[in-house]
Amino acid sequence: MDHHCVWTGRQRIMSNKQDANCISHITLPHFVRFLSYTVAAMIYLETFLYTRCAVLWRNRHMPSVSIILSAGSSALTCC
Repeated sequence: MDHHCVWTGRQRIMSNKQDANCISHITLPHFVRFLSYTVAAMIYLETFLYTRCAVLWRNRHMPSVSIILSAGSSALTCC
């Protein structure tokens, strides 16, 4: 198992040495841990986004702030 990371800019395709930018049997536990933490962080972020979207969805029929401000400013200019 050998994978060369393209984001580091260093690739050794024809090498038998273990390179720091390769995902191999030695670095596989760290790579799996990285993937697990990344997925957990995305799920955590998704819960925040879902709760914010739920609040916006619940309040979708309330008047917007721009309508309130424009109505208030026109009422002030008329008087």
